[in-house]
Amino acid sequence: MGPHFYQAGLCCLVNLLTPCLCRQMLTLIDDA
Repeated sequence: MGPHFYQAGLCCLVNLLTPCLCRQMLTLIDDA
């Protein structure tokens, strides 16, 4: 849980329509 986790939070706030999709994208990046 580093910068990607923080970015996921911001992404969810900015993109309220698809927070889950945004979260999954950040999770994939974090796993890579």
